[in-house]
Amino acid sequence: MKRFVDRAIEAVARARAPKEPPVPAGPQVGSSGVLERPRCPVCLNTRARPVLSGRDTWVQDGAKVAGAPDRFLVVRCEICGHRYTTPRFVAEQKAQAFEGAYPFYTRAQQARAGAKLDEAARAAARAPFMARVEGLVAASPRPGRVLDLGCGDGFFLDALRDRGWDGVGVDVSEDVVWHAREVLGLDTRVLDVEQDALPEGPFDAVTMWGLLQLIYAPRALLDRVRAVLEPGGIVAVGVSNIDSMGAHLFRGRWRGLGLPRHLSHFTPDTLRRLLEHAGFELVDVRYETPKWVMAGSVDDALPAPRPVRGLAKVGLYAAGRAVGHTRYADTMAVYARMRA
Repeated sequence: MKRFVDRAIEAVARARAPKEPPVPAGPQVGSSGVLERPRCPVCLNTRARPVLSGRDTWVQDGAKVAGAPDRFLVVRCEICGHRYTTPRFVAEQKAQAFEGAYPFYTRAQQARAGAKLDEAARAAARAPFMARVEGLVAASPRPGRVLDLGCGDGFFLDALRDRGWDGVGVDVSEDVVWHAREVLGLDTRVLDVEQDALPEGPFDAVTMWGLLQLIYAPRALLDRVRAVLEPGGIVAVGVSNIDSMGAHLFRGRWRGLGLPRHLSHFTPDTLRRLLEHAGFELVDVRYETPKWVMAGSVDDALPAPRPVRGLAKVGLYAAGRAVGHTRYADTMAVYARMRA
């Protein structure tokens, strides 16, 4: 019944939407030929309204592409309500968005250059994933076979292995795949989940931590995930929450935006609808406000001496504890079961 209501609302919105797009879609932007103004990644509509603008706050020495804007728009689709980034790099040039000191590759690159991993460092690297391990175990109590899409340097699979799971991980970065395979002893492969065939299933669970918001066609990827899942298998998706307290407070300076790499910006409702339309039913949603998101937002938004920013962080950490496990947290992990 809920799926029928959602689709009816979308149909009415489509009929009432203006004929011309306030933010037009188009094949290219600028003279470089590497940027485009996309349709909505979920429903392919071309009509969207601006929500906010922001710049890259993650990679200070990132790619300097001729014709690339200093700021990017986040827009809201007038049909399905999904929020997405425009312009974006064309799919063939998407690696340019990750050039420079991309923070989630640094640890693996240092290890490949000779840095050693002791037990204390290993435990610290696994710590941010423990809540996600517990979430998956709660959604699927019996250990099984898991496919981790966008596995990074492997610490989620490393922690899940201790709970009896057999894991396969894939990522586009050779450095992080090398780290997961050679340092942690995991089964990992270099693979582009949008272009290459997924590892052969069936899997009892497929996990995507921070990946779905990077995907050019999220619904198409979820359809492919269904094809490698066991009947009744679990898909687990972790993304930033653009309906969070931090997003509303910091707007274009919120670290959870991840521009221009984050192509989709989900709310709890839009992510739920996407999963339901792709054939999954919600099992659990868990919210979290990582300190790095809050601290980075303060540093970027508040041009003040360090002691002043420190006081601001203390106050916001307290507020974050109040909303840190509600739908107004900065990140969310959604667990859904494939319908028969």
